[in-house]
Amino acid sequence: MSFYERRDMLSDTIEVVDSETNKVVDRFPHPILYTTDQVKRELAMVDEFVLSNRDNYKQRGLAVVKNGTAEVWSKLVDNSLNDKDRIHYNGAIIEAALQCMEKLSAGESVEEAYKPIDVQDENNPVEYFGIELTGIQNYSVTTIIGQYHERGCEFVKYRNKFVNNPVRGMSK
Repeated sequence: MSFYERRDMLSDTIEVVDSETNKVVDRFPHPILYTTDQVKRELAMVDEFVLSNRDNYKQRGLAVVKNGTAEVWSKLVDNSLNDKDRIHYNGAIIEAALQCMEKLSAGESVEEAYKPIDVQDENNPVEYFGIELTGIQNYSVTTIIGQYHERGCEFVKYRNKFVNNPVRGMSK
């Protein structure tokens, strides 16, 4: 039995075809191939959006960070978004950290608060600004929450139970 792939131009899918019977045995979406210019334009739009939300990120953070960290939180946001080559990447980290901290502050369980960064849940891919969150970003978000939120240690312990690269340096 042998198979080949063909592209269905009308539905923009890839079909896996049995070469003996010429029947389609599987079909999946065609990966969208972008040119470098298209990627740059899309990332520039994401960067513009993230930068336009700088003050919003600071204000949302001030509502959820633990006492004594407000000034450092604002500096973290500024420093993260000043890296011109990584605005979209760092913006995703800030947004994800805020979503998790807002859930923790609202009294939700750590399990619920972790969902916005659970990159290991294959049934629920985590995206920010159309870009999938990476394991390194998950680590960064967890570190931020550990440093800036009252329930940070609890959050870090939950994450470290099932992730291979534990966040270190958390007291309590």
